[in-house]
Amino acid sequence: DRFNMIIDGGGPSGKIYVAGGGDAIKGFIENPTVDLPLKDGKLDVGGAVGANGELTLVKDLGLKEPYVGKTSLVNGEIAEDFAGYLLNSEGINNAVSLGVLTDKNGCRASGGVFVEALPSVNEYEVVILEDVISALGSFSSLLAEKPVEEIADFYFAHLNSEIFPAQEFFLRCDCSQIVEGVVQGLGEKEAEDILKEQGKVELHCDYCSKYYTYSKEDLERIFHK
Repeated sequence: DRFNMIIDGGGPSGKIYVAGGGDAIKGFIENPTVDLPLKDGKLDVGGAVGANGELTLVKDLGLKEPYVGKTSLVNGEIAEDFAGYLLNSEGINNAVSLGVLTDKNGCRASGGVFVEALPSVNEYEVVILEDVISALGSFSSLLAEKPVEEIADFYFAHLNSEIFPAQEFFLRCDCSQIVEGVVQGLGEKEAEDILKEQGKVELHCDYCSKYYTYSKEDLERIFHK
């Protein structure tokens, strides 16, 4: 399955785009240099993202049409916004805790916990989970001190939890595999018009900042191979 998520809160950071599938994910923010004063000693994520907008999630589940869900942002703090999306757009009772811990050297730890309640869950288990999530506190601080398996065992073992083997995940862009398809999508006439006007057809990937430049010979290969 593949997904695309757009968070548009109207804040100074601009839109946030995230896409992924399989074992890889990529993303970018329109204005990554936004610098706001700290809020209660922490990064002011909500102030940067803004709360006057919506979260859009497009999921390709292999069906004829992709699933598209939208929900209004809660406060731009991402965790609460995604929790709101799961509840309001997909009808899933949930809890989401996310955190990033930084110091003068950059990011020390980052991560999160997603809890989704299955239809069979009872009220007693829900109360226990609420207490567990409340007790987590700063999840990024926990990650800086303990491995995730130890955290999971400490907070969720009494709920008969099972820890599956860790899966490696990569921050990786796949633009090289799709960029020629984007050129084809322009159509041969428009591509040739751009070539005449600019002397080349150049595409820029926002996710990894790579540039692709195509000559007349490249266009002939793409459109007539």
